[in-house]
Amino acid sequence: MKRISVFIGTRPECIKLAPVVWELRKSENIKLEVISSGQHKDLLKQMAADFELEFDHNFEIMRESQSLSTMSAKILEKATQYFENHECDIAIVQGDTTTAAMIGMAAFYNGVKVAHVEAGLRSNNINRPFPEEMNRKLISTFATYNFAPTEGAKLNLLNEGVREESIYVVGNTVVDAQKIVLEKLLKNSNLISDRVFQLVESIKKENKKIIFMTCHRRENLGQPIYQILQGVKLAMEKLTNYTLIYAVHPNPKVHKPVAEVLSGLGNVVLLDSQSYFSTLHLLKSADFVLTDSGGIQEEVIALSKPVVVLRDETERPEVIESGLGQLVSASKELVYEACIRVAQRTQISTSSKNPYGEGRSARLIVNLFET
Repeated sequence: MKRISVFIGTRPECIKLAPVVWELRKSENIKLEVISSGQHKDLLKQMAADFELEFDHNFEIMRESQSLSTMSAKILEKATQYFENHECDIAIVQGDTTTAAMIGMAAFYNGVKVAHVEAGLRSNNINRPFPEEMNRKLISTFATYNFAPTEGAKLNLLNEGVREESIYVVGNTVVDAQKIVLEKLLKNSNLISDRVFQLVESIKKENKKIIFMTCHRRENLGQPIYQILQGVKLAMEKLTNYTLIYAVHPNPKVHKPVAEVLSGLGNVVLLDSQSYFSTLHLLKSADFVLTDSGGIQEEVIALSKPVVVLRDETERPEVIESGLGQLVSASKELVYEACIRVAQRTQISTSSKNPYGEGRSARLIVNLFET
Protein backbone atom coordinates (compact mmCIF):
# COMPACT_ATOMS: atom_id res chain seq x y z
CA MET A 1 0.00 0.00 0.00
CA LYS A 2 1.11 3.57 -0.69
CA ARG A 3 1.30 5.72 2.43
CA ILE A 4 0.09 9.20 1.60
CA SER A 5 -0.14 12.19 3.92
CA VAL A 6 -2.22 15.25 3.02
CA PHE A 7 -1.23 18.52 4.70
CA ILE A 8 -3.70 21.38 5.18
CA GLY A 9 -2.98 24.72 6.81
CA THR A 10 -5.45 27.33 5.58
CA ARG A 11 -9.05 27.73 4.50
CA PRO A 12 -8.26 27.67 0.74
CA GLU A 13 -6.13 24.55 1.13
CA CYS A 14 -9.01 22.85 2.92
CA ILE A 15 -11.45 23.67 0.11
CA LYS A 16 -9.12 22.49 -2.62
CA LEU A 17 -7.73 19.39 -0.90
CA ALA A 18 -11.03 18.09 0.50
CA PRO A 19 -12.01 16.50 -2.86
CA VAL A 20 -8.57 14.84 -3.02
CA VAL A 21 -9.01 13.45 0.50
CA TRP A 22 -12.46 12.11 -0.39
CA GLU A 23 -11.07 10.32 -3.45
CA LEU A 24 -8.07 8.95 -1.54
CA ARG A 25 -10.41 7.50 1.09
CA LYS A 26 -12.09 5.41 -1.61
CA SER A 27 -8.86 3.65 -2.55
CA GLU A 28 -8.08 0.26 -1.03
CA ASN A 29 -4.42 0.62 -2.03
CA ILE A 30 -3.68 3.80 -0.09
CA LYS A 31 -3.07 4.34 3.63
CA LEU A 32 -4.08 7.94 4.28
CA GLU A 33 -3.33 10.46 6.99
CA VAL A 34 -4.61 14.04 7.02
CA ILE A 35 -2.60 16.61 8.97
CA SER A 36 -3.35 20.22 9.94
CA SER A 37 -0.51 22.66 10.39
CA GLY A 38 -2.89 25.04 12.17
CA GLN A 39 -1.74 28.03 10.07
CA HIS A 40 -5.36 29.19 10.07
CA LYS A 41 -6.91 28.17 13.37
CA ASP A 42 -10.60 29.08 13.67
CA LEU A 43 -11.16 29.46 9.91
CA LEU A 44 -9.64 26.04 9.25
CA LYS A 45 -11.67 24.41 12.03
CA GLN A 46 -14.87 25.79 10.51
CA MET A 47 -13.91 24.69 7.01
CA ALA A 48 -12.87 21.19 8.11
CA ALA A 49 -16.29 20.74 9.71
CA ASP A 50 -18.01 21.90 6.51
CA PHE A 51 -16.10 19.31 4.48
CA GLU A 52 -16.32 16.54 7.09
CA LEU A 53 -12.55 16.31 7.43
CA GLU A 54 -10.95 14.86 10.53
CA PHE A 55 -7.27 15.46 11.20
CA ASP A 56 -5.03 12.62 12.35
CA HIS A 57 -2.50 15.15 13.63
CA ASN A 58 -2.50 18.90 14.32
CA PHE A 59 0.73 20.89 14.59
CA GLU A 60 -1.11 23.84 16.20
CA ILE A 61 1.55 26.34 15.23
CA MET A 62 -0.56 29.51 15.10
CA ARG A 63 0.17 32.28 17.57
CA GLU A 64 -1.13 35.84 17.42
CA SER A 65 1.04 38.33 15.47
CA GLN A 66 3.88 35.87 14.86
CA SER A 67 6.28 36.65 12.04
CA LEU A 68 6.56 34.67 8.81
CA SER A 69 9.99 33.50 9.92
CA THR A 70 8.68 32.19 13.24
CA MET A 71 5.71 30.46 11.62
CA SER A 72 7.91 28.94 8.91
CA ALA A 73 10.38 27.61 11.46
CA LYS A 74 7.60 26.05 13.55
CA ILE A 75 6.01 24.28 10.57
CA LEU A 76 9.39 23.04 9.35
CA GLU A 77 10.26 21.68 12.79
CA LYS A 78 6.87 20.01 13.36
CA ALA A 79 6.86 18.52 9.86
CA THR A 80 10.37 17.15 10.30
CA GLN A 81 9.29 15.45 13.53
CA TYR A 82 6.28 14.01 11.70
CA PHE A 83 8.34 12.52 8.87
CA GLU A 84 10.88 11.12 11.31
CA ASN A 85 8.15 9.31 13.27
CA HIS A 86 5.66 8.29 10.57
CA GLU A 87 6.10 6.22 7.44
CA CYS A 88 5.15 8.30 4.40
CA ASP A 89 5.72 7.73 0.68
CA ILE A 90 4.06 10.87 -0.67
CA ALA A 91 3.31 14.22 0.96
CA ILE A 92 0.52 16.19 -0.74
CA VAL A 93 0.56 19.98 -0.45
CA GLN A 94 -1.55 22.57 -2.20
CA GLY A 95 -0.96 26.01 -3.63
CA ASP A 96 1.38 28.64 -2.31
CA THR A 97 0.99 28.94 1.45
CA THR A 98 3.72 28.90 4.08
CA THR A 99 2.35 25.51 5.11
CA ALA A 100 2.77 24.12 1.60
CA ALA A 101 6.32 25.45 1.23
CA MET A 102 7.59 24.33 4.64
CA ILE A 103 5.91 20.91 4.54
CA GLY A 104 7.36 20.42 1.07
CA MET A 105 10.85 21.31 2.26
CA ALA A 106 10.62 19.00 5.26
CA ALA A 107 9.42 16.15 3.04
CA PHE A 108 12.25 16.77 0.59
CA TYR A 109 14.82 16.83 3.40
CA ASN A 110 13.49 13.49 4.65
CA GLY A 111 13.41 11.71 1.29
CA VAL A 112 9.62 11.81 0.93
CA LYS A 113 8.11 12.48 -2.51
CA VAL A 114 6.18 15.74 -2.78
CA ALA A 115 2.94 16.09 -4.77
CA HIS A 116 2.04 19.73 -5.47
CA VAL A 117 -1.63 20.38 -6.23
CA GLU A 118 -2.17 23.61 -8.23
CA ALA A 119 1.41 23.82 -9.47
CA GLY A 120 2.69 26.32 -12.01
CA LEU A 121 0.76 29.48 -11.14
CA ARG A 122 2.97 32.53 -11.65
CA SER A 123 2.56 36.29 -11.36
CA ASN A 124 6.24 36.71 -12.35
CA ASN A 125 6.67 39.25 -9.56
CA ILE A 126 8.47 37.72 -6.57
CA ASN A 127 6.95 40.33 -4.23
CA ARG A 128 3.34 40.14 -5.45
CA PRO A 129 1.81 38.13 -3.99
CA PHE A 130 4.21 37.97 -1.06
CA PRO A 131 5.34 35.42 0.03
CA GLU A 132 3.16 33.20 -2.15
CA GLU A 133 5.05 33.67 -5.42
CA MET A 134 8.28 32.55 -3.79
CA ASN A 135 6.54 29.64 -2.04
CA ARG A 136 5.12 28.11 -5.20
CA LYS A 137 8.31 28.57 -7.18
CA LEU A 138 10.23 26.85 -4.39
CA ILE A 139 7.92 23.83 -4.28
CA SER A 140 8.25 23.32 -8.03
CA THR A 141 12.00 22.83 -7.71
CA PHE A 142 11.67 19.59 -5.72
CA ALA A 143 8.14 18.24 -6.36
CA THR A 144 7.93 14.74 -7.87
CA TYR A 145 4.35 15.36 -8.98
CA ASN A 146 3.37 18.80 -10.31
CA PHE A 147 -0.40 18.86 -10.76
CA ALA A 148 -0.95 21.89 -12.98
CA PRO A 149 -4.50 23.25 -13.35
CA THR A 150 -4.07 24.49 -16.95
CA GLU A 151 -1.82 24.23 -19.98
CA GLY A 152 -0.64 27.76 -19.19
CA ALA A 153 0.53 26.64 -15.75
CA LYS A 154 2.33 23.69 -17.36
CA LEU A 155 4.10 26.07 -19.74
CA ASN A 156 5.24 28.19 -16.79
CA LEU A 157 6.83 25.13 -15.23
CA LEU A 158 8.50 24.05 -18.47
CA ASN A 159 9.94 27.55 -18.93
CA GLU A 160 11.55 27.20 -15.50
CA GLY A 161 13.18 23.90 -16.39
CA VAL A 162 10.80 21.59 -14.54
CA ARG A 163 10.89 18.09 -16.08
CA GLU A 164 7.89 17.53 -18.36
CA GLU A 165 7.41 13.95 -17.12
CA SER A 166 6.69 15.35 -13.62
CA ILE A 167 3.88 17.65 -14.84
CA TYR A 168 0.26 16.54 -15.11
CA VAL A 169 -2.51 18.90 -16.30
CA VAL A 170 -5.53 17.91 -14.21
CA GLY A 171 -7.67 21.04 -13.85
CA ASN A 172 -8.33 22.71 -10.52
CA THR A 173 -9.84 20.85 -7.57
CA VAL A 174 -11.79 23.98 -6.58
CA VAL A 175 -14.21 23.06 -9.39
CA ASP A 176 -14.69 19.64 -7.76
CA ALA A 177 -15.40 21.27 -4.39
CA GLN A 178 -17.77 23.83 -5.85
CA LYS A 179 -19.69 21.21 -7.81
CA ILE A 180 -20.16 18.97 -4.77
CA VAL A 181 -21.22 21.82 -2.48
CA LEU A 182 -23.70 23.25 -5.01
CA GLU A 183 -25.32 19.81 -5.26
CA LYS A 184 -25.59 19.69 -1.46
CA LEU A 185 -27.13 23.16 -1.35
CA LEU A 186 -29.79 22.15 -3.87
CA LYS A 187 -30.83 19.36 -1.51
CA ASN A 188 -30.47 21.27 1.75
CA SER A 189 -30.57 25.07 1.94
CA ASN A 190 -30.18 24.81 5.73
CA LEU A 191 -26.44 24.47 5.13
CA ILE A 192 -26.47 28.22 4.44
CA SER A 193 -26.43 30.37 7.58
CA ASP A 194 -29.80 31.93 8.45
CA ARG A 195 -28.18 35.38 8.40
CA VAL A 196 -26.87 34.99 4.85
CA PHE A 197 -29.97 33.28 3.48
CA GLN A 198 -32.33 35.92 4.89
CA LEU A 199 -30.06 38.76 3.80
CA VAL A 200 -30.01 37.60 0.19
CA GLU A 201 -33.77 37.02 0.17
CA SER A 202 -34.49 40.50 1.58
CA ILE A 203 -32.27 42.17 -1.03
CA LYS A 204 -33.99 40.26 -3.81
CA LYS A 205 -37.42 41.29 -2.49
CA GLU A 206 -36.33 44.92 -2.78
CA ASN A 207 -35.38 44.24 -6.43
CA LYS A 208 -31.83 45.29 -5.75
CA LYS A 209 -28.67 43.78 -7.17
CA ILE A 210 -25.82 42.30 -5.13
CA ILE A 211 -22.08 42.89 -5.15
CA PHE A 212 -20.06 40.36 -3.14
CA MET A 213 -16.64 41.46 -1.86
CA THR A 214 -13.57 40.04 -0.13
CA CYS A 215 -10.20 41.73 0.27
CA HIS A 216 -7.43 40.61 2.59
CA ARG A 217 -4.18 39.78 0.75
CA ARG A 218 -0.97 40.82 2.47
CA GLU A 219 0.11 43.18 -0.33
CA ASN A 220 -3.18 45.07 -0.05
CA LEU A 221 -2.86 45.75 3.67
CA GLY A 222 -2.03 49.28 4.79
CA GLN A 223 -2.51 52.17 2.37
CA PRO A 224 -3.68 50.00 -0.59
CA ILE A 225 -6.76 48.69 1.21
CA TYR A 226 -7.74 52.24 2.18
CA GLN A 227 -7.54 53.22 -1.50
CA ILE A 228 -9.63 50.21 -2.50
CA LEU A 229 -12.27 50.87 0.16
CA GLN A 230 -12.51 54.56 -0.69
CA GLY A 231 -13.11 53.64 -4.33
CA VAL A 232 -15.78 51.15 -3.28
CA LYS A 233 -17.41 53.76 -1.05
CA LEU A 234 -17.62 56.25 -3.95
CA ALA A 235 -19.13 53.57 -6.17
CA MET A 236 -21.73 52.51 -3.59
CA GLU A 237 -22.81 56.12 -3.12
CA LYS A 238 -23.68 56.15 -6.82
CA LEU A 239 -24.93 52.55 -7.24
CA THR A 240 -28.07 52.97 -5.15
CA ASN A 241 -29.72 49.97 -6.81
CA TYR A 242 -26.97 47.68 -5.46
CA THR A 243 -26.18 46.27 -2.04
CA LEU A 244 -22.57 45.41 -1.26
CA ILE A 245 -22.04 42.36 0.97
CA TYR A 246 -18.48 42.29 2.29
CA ALA A 247 -17.23 39.13 4.06
CA VAL A 248 -14.54 40.68 6.24
CA HIS A 249 -11.43 38.66 7.05
CA PRO A 250 -10.73 38.43 10.82
CA ASN A 251 -7.28 40.05 10.48
CA PRO A 252 -7.39 43.34 12.48
CA LYS A 253 -5.48 45.00 9.64
CA VAL A 254 -8.55 44.35 7.49
CA HIS A 255 -11.26 44.97 10.08
CA LYS A 256 -10.01 48.42 11.08
CA PRO A 257 -9.98 50.11 7.66
CA VAL A 258 -13.24 48.42 6.62
CA ALA A 259 -14.99 49.75 9.72
CA GLU A 260 -13.51 53.22 9.25
CA VAL A 261 -14.43 53.60 5.58
CA LEU A 262 -17.58 51.53 4.95
CA SER A 263 -19.48 51.51 8.25
CA GLY A 264 -22.65 53.58 8.12
CA LEU A 265 -23.33 53.24 4.39
CA GLY A 266 -26.96 52.19 3.96
CA ASN A 267 -26.31 49.84 1.05
CA VAL A 268 -23.25 48.09 2.54
CA VAL A 269 -23.53 45.00 4.76
CA LEU A 270 -20.43 43.82 6.65
CA LEU A 271 -20.28 40.13 7.58
CA ASP A 272 -17.70 38.01 9.36
CA SER A 273 -15.95 35.34 7.29
CA GLN A 274 -18.52 32.76 6.25
CA SER A 275 -18.63 29.01 5.82
CA TYR A 276 -17.95 27.74 2.32
CA PHE A 277 -21.63 26.91 1.90
CA SER A 278 -22.67 30.47 2.74
CA THR A 279 -19.84 31.97 0.68
CA LEU A 280 -20.85 29.96 -2.36
CA HIS A 281 -24.47 31.06 -1.92
CA LEU A 282 -23.32 34.68 -1.83
CA LEU A 283 -21.19 34.18 -4.95
CA LYS A 284 -24.05 32.51 -6.77
CA SER A 285 -26.46 35.29 -5.75
CA ALA A 286 -24.13 38.15 -6.69
CA ASP A 287 -24.39 40.18 -9.88
CA PHE A 288 -20.67 40.84 -9.74
CA VAL A 289 -17.72 40.30 -7.40
CA LEU A 290 -14.85 42.36 -5.99
CA THR A 291 -11.95 40.29 -4.67
CA ASP A 292 -8.22 39.78 -4.30
CA SER A 293 -8.75 36.07 -3.54
CA GLY A 294 -7.24 33.52 -5.89
CA GLY A 295 -9.85 30.86 -5.23
CA ILE A 296 -12.76 33.20 -5.82
CA GLN A 297 -11.22 34.28 -9.13
CA GLU A 298 -11.43 30.63 -10.19
CA GLU A 299 -14.92 30.07 -8.84
CA VAL A 300 -16.54 32.98 -10.68
CA ILE A 301 -15.76 31.32 -14.01
CA ALA A 302 -17.93 28.29 -13.24
CA LEU A 303 -20.68 30.64 -12.02
CA SER A 304 -20.28 33.09 -14.95
CA LYS A 305 -19.97 36.09 -12.63
CA PRO A 306 -18.06 39.26 -13.60
CA VAL A 307 -15.19 39.97 -11.22
CA VAL A 308 -13.02 42.98 -10.46
CA VAL A 309 -9.66 41.57 -9.36
CA LEU A 310 -8.18 43.97 -6.81
CA ARG A 311 -4.52 43.39 -7.62
CA ASP A 312 -1.70 44.69 -9.82
CA GLU A 313 -1.23 41.29 -11.43
CA THR A 314 -2.77 37.84 -11.28
CA GLU A 315 -1.34 34.35 -11.59
CA ARG A 316 -4.72 33.33 -12.99
CA PRO A 317 -4.73 34.95 -16.45
CA GLU A 318 -7.51 32.59 -17.51
CA VAL A 319 -9.94 34.73 -15.49
CA ILE A 320 -9.07 37.81 -17.53
CA GLU A 321 -8.97 35.86 -20.80
CA SER A 322 -12.44 34.43 -20.09
CA GLY A 323 -13.95 37.91 -20.43
CA LEU A 324 -15.25 37.87 -16.86
CA GLY A 325 -12.32 39.47 -15.07
CA GLN A 326 -10.87 42.98 -14.91
CA LEU A 327 -7.53 43.58 -13.20
CA VAL A 328 -7.53 46.79 -11.15
CA SER A 329 -4.74 48.26 -9.03
CA ALA A 330 -5.29 49.66 -5.53
CA SER A 331 -6.34 53.13 -6.64
CA LYS A 332 -9.49 54.91 -5.44
CA GLU A 333 -10.23 56.23 -8.92
CA LEU A 334 -9.53 52.94 -10.74
CA VAL A 335 -11.61 50.88 -8.33
CA TYR A 336 -14.51 53.33 -8.58
CA GLU A 337 -14.38 53.35 -12.38
CA ALA A 338 -14.22 49.55 -12.56
CA CYS A 339 -17.26 49.14 -10.30
CA ILE A 340 -19.30 51.60 -12.36
CA ARG A 341 -18.14 50.03 -15.61
CA VAL A 342 -19.13 46.50 -14.56
CA ALA A 343 -22.46 47.66 -13.11
CA GLN A 344 -23.37 49.31 -16.41
CA ARG A 345 -22.52 46.32 -18.59
CA THR A 346 -25.66 44.76 -19.99
CA GLN A 347 -24.06 41.71 -21.59
CA ILE A 348 -20.87 39.77 -20.95
CA SER A 349 -19.22 37.58 -23.55
CA THR A 350 -17.54 34.57 -21.95
CA SER A 351 -16.03 31.29 -23.01
CA SER A 352 -18.39 28.35 -22.47
CA LYS A 353 -15.54 26.03 -21.48
CA ASN A 354 -14.16 26.23 -17.96
CA PRO A 355 -10.33 26.41 -18.24
CA TYR A 356 -10.10 24.80 -14.78
CA GLY A 357 -11.88 21.60 -15.78
CA GLU A 358 -15.24 20.01 -15.21
CA GLY A 359 -14.89 18.76 -11.64
CA ARG A 360 -12.85 15.56 -12.07
CA SER A 361 -9.45 16.87 -10.96
CA ALA A 362 -9.26 14.94 -7.69
CA ARG A 363 -10.10 11.68 -9.43
CA LEU A 364 -7.38 12.27 -12.04
CA ILE A 365 -4.84 12.92 -9.28
CA VAL A 366 -5.71 9.78 -7.33
CA ASN A 367 -5.70 7.69 -10.53
CA LEU A 368 -2.04 8.63 -10.98
CA PHE A 369 -1.22 7.46 -7.46
CA GLU A 370 -3.01 4.15 -7.98
CA THR A 371 -1.10 3.23 -11.15
